[in-house]
Amino acid sequence: MRRNKLKVLSSLAILGIAGLGLAACNNNTGSGTTQSPTPTPTENGGGATTTPTPTPVPTTPSQTTTTTPNQSSTTNTPAQKVVKSISISGGKTLYLVGEEFSFDGVVVTKTYNDETQETATADEVTYKIYSDEDGTKEVTSIATAGTYYVYVTCGGKDNYYAITVQEKQQTIHENAVVKGVTPTETDISTKVDIYNQNGNKVYATANSSKKIQSEDKSATCDGIEFSQRLKMQGSAVAAGESVSVAADGTVSNGRVIVVKVAQASKLTFYGMPSSEQKRSFILTNNADYSREVASAADKTNIGSYKFDVAAGTYYFYVGASNDALGTNAGGWYFYGVDIAYDVPASSLTYSEIKVDASNAKTDFNLNDTFSTDGLVVKGKNNLGTWDILSKEDYKVTNIDDTEVSTATPGKKTLKVTAKGHSDNYDIQVINPNATIENIVVKEEAKGVYKQGEVISLSGLVITSTDSDSVTQDIAYDAEKITYKVLDGETDVTSQFTTLTKGTYTVELTYASKTTTYNITMLEVKERKFEYKNEVAVGSDSYASSLIVSYTDGTDADWSKYNDTILSTAEGYSTKFYSDADCTTLIDTATNAFASVGTVYMKLSYQDYSSNAITLTVKNFNSESYYTKDNLTSSSVVKDATIFDGNLITITGGKNLGAPEGKDGICNQEVQIKLDANTDASKFKGLILNIKQKVALKLYMNCSTDKSGKTFVIKDTTGKIVFTSNDIVKNKTDNTLVEVTLEAGTYTIESLTGSVRFAGIEATKAE
Repeated sequence: MRRNKLKVLSSLAILGIAGLGLAACNNNTGSGTTQSPTPTPTENGGGATTTPTPTPVPTTPSQTTTTTPNQSSTTNTPAQKVVKSISISGGKTLYLVGEEFSFDGVVVTKTYNDETQETATADEVTYKIYSDEDGTKEVTSIATAGTYYVYVTCGGKDNYYAITVQEKQQTIHENAVVKGVTPTETDISTKVDIYNQNGNKVYATANSSKKIQSEDKSATCDGIEFSQRLKMQGSAVAAGESVSVAADGTVSNGRVIVVKVAQASKLTFYGMPSSEQKRSFILTNNADYSREVASAADKTNIGSYKFDVAAGTYYFYVGASNDALGTNAGGWYFYGVDIAYDVPASSLTYSEIKVDASNAKTDFNLNDTFSTDGLVVKGKNNLGTWDILSKEDYKVTNIDDTEVSTATPGKKTLKVTAKGHSDNYDIQVINPNATIENIVVKEEAKGVYKQGEVISLSGLVITSTDSDSVTQDIAYDAEKITYKVLDGETDVTSQFTTLTKGTYTVELTYASKTTTYNITMLEVKERKFEYKNEVAVGSDSYASSLIVSYTDGTDADWSKYNDTILSTAEGYSTKFYSDADCTTLIDTATNAFASVGTVYMKLSYQDYSSNAITLTVKNFNSESYYTKDNLTSSSVVKDATIFDGNLITITGGKNLGAPEGKDGICNQEVQIKLDANTDASKFKGLILNIKQKVALKLYMNCSTDKSGKTFVIKDTTGKIVFTSNDIVKNKTDNTLVEVTLEAGTYTIESLTGSVRFAGIEATKAE
């Protein structure tokens, strides 16, 4: 039958997009009335609504009616009142493959030639389904994905609406987390690969001026376990500024996380500020996409930052300070990113499943209704990720494939079957009328105590066995399990914090049954103050501690019972003095450390106190070493650590001779002679270990009145990084040589012989 193409008042839904609400259409005469489209239905198939809502059709007509869209029908309407057009509203327009079509909720409204309207009754309406908009290819089912057209006939007039059938989608989560990156003490200035799978790629970029660091750091967020993080130091790119990308894909102007996604995805970035300041996190593709979100001022808890993106390459970074968002430029930590996207469920295959029953109900009373609530079933798919399967995807049976029943007590092993694979978990059915026969301790609570501690039953688990031989693990609950502490037969529960060294019994009672386990009370074996002998000038406080070691009576592995008492503990005292006899008290730490020099300290805690402790007050940003103050002509400097400071360490070469005593030379009594020698095994120079960037002043001289004496500084590769000018030939004066060195190991050696080292000053460089 030839059919005229009808104009649909709603836009047609397409595969993968939520269907639009039903709408009225003009009939083939072109005289019909049009209604506005209804809202988009939810993906669960809920029908769309219109306002006002017409009265629904009371009964669903048969899909097998022989009435066709253009077939004229005879009605009982008086000749002076005929149906001019029909409109359609309500009904379900979005289906998943496998769902059956439903006409429920469809409302057909008749418009008469006098412009009055009336809702059609069910027996007035017929419909057919077509695969084409022209209504020429009738179908009997909607079994495959696509767009279908439901032609409705009422009162001799036709109209139609579109429905969408889409494949069931499965959300894939690819967790691109930082792992397998060797932690570094120094900064990384190259690209760090993080993830590359299924066309999705994640990496971090850095350069010589904007470096990153790798750190081992365990954390969990949104069920994702992290073991490492990258420290992205400082501001990467200013807000609104484009990211500059080199030919090799690295980002040349910042510390940036680069994410390439192969399809439309939901990205969740996990990170946090490295200080108690809010950060401005920015995601851009350098083209048509840019979003900025603010973090919390929290350097303890991981934050999650979510973005919906199309396929493409995106750059994630911290921007400059943003007053509107209340954020600051600065460092941040990156843990990983979750890439989530939908694929047709039919495209997935699975190699295994895993059952997690940790949050599921596993204890049932006799004849309880069995439930799988809280059960999590995951499947490993062909994309290499683990999906959380829905209840419709798996089946739970007894291990022999029979139906699960709670009609009999005891432990039962259940089988979960999904995607052609299976895994097991256990449940237990308990008869509440059964009696407890005995209890035993399965997991003991804290077993070793120090005097003064209160007893703790946290972690205690007992196992009960009832008259049906059913066992049950029961965690400590003060309302169910009672206890007392016994010294032999004597109840000493109330005196627990004052108990002395020895072994005691904890007696537990549950359901009138008892069991016991032993605990040990320790005594102090050793006490020792811990402190540093150096303190920075200008400090206003000083940290120390008391280490108390206990014994379990056998002295076996007593060191594991160490406990640290901080200086803030009640009874802890720190006092400073200006003399070694500790008679002249300095009232505050601020006054004690006001200038470079020496002060004395006494520490005490309760009845225990230290002897006088010598403290050196020094400038940690500057230090010096002079040979005359520290060496004699008989000092051993070969392969020896000559000076060990906070900024530099000086070590003698393998064949360095003894210091030379030269009265009158350069106002120094003792110097170290540096000789030229190309044989590394007979190295006659000094080794400098620079701990952080420093500005050095080297005091050098010649032993003769000869000119042309020079020395060099080499790095670990043998490359010369500094060459001195001629050292003055006047042997009674020093030549001051200044050089700035980065952290690292260097050697100082003479090129021409007869060069002597008299001292060094180091100052921390910015």
